[in-house]
Amino acid sequence: MIKEQVVFSEPIMRRIQDSLTLVDLPTPRPLFSALCSAIISQQLSTSAAHSIKKKFLTHWGGAYPEPYQLREIPAAELRNLGISNQKANYLHALSGYFVERAEELIHGHKWEDERLIQELTQVKGIGRWTVQMVLIFDLHRPDVFPKDDLVIQKMVMELYKVAGNGKALGKALEEVADSWKPHRSLASRYLWAYYGQQKSKK
Repeated sequence: MIKEQVVFSEPIMRRIQDSLTLVDLPTPRPLFSALCSAIISQQLSTSAAHSIKKKFLTHWGGAYPEPYQLREIPAAELRNLGISNQKANYLHALSGYFVERAEELIHGHKWEDERLIQELTQVKGIGRWTVQMVLIFDLHRPDVFPKDDLVIQKMVMELYKVAGNGKALGKALEEVADSWKPHRSLASRYLWAYYGQQKSKK
């Protein structure tokens, strides 16, 4: 488990930080495994995603498959594991991408954040937000700010009295987040946790 040692000086984030304790990040996992997990989890509740991933991992002996193994499994078999046809297509696209670019992607986990985002969003079914979640929770990159995340937007607008929409909102969010650099990933985790805390009180 990875423990955080950062203490924020920015007043609002410091107040949030003092009000709750984050769950430690798990040990980093391989990029391909993290992306498979992210695809399976898309648009599912935590419990539903957990159930399907459990079946998926059991099929492969308790671990995520290698890209060449996943590329060869028929979509029908993936559907039998509870994976939708659309996500089966996404998983096949992902595995094909990793097989075809195997030599480059050996070092993919070391690429800069933006390069990883630009490269991986070429794969069908993987968007910028998905890669950012992998960067934060699986690769433990310290300074990722997912400004398109709806909870992040809601919390920044509420706590920092930010208003607007579209590009103007995006710019305003980035200006707020500048005060958290170089620990915007941690700040984002605090905002998610704070949202969950406030929601549980209602």
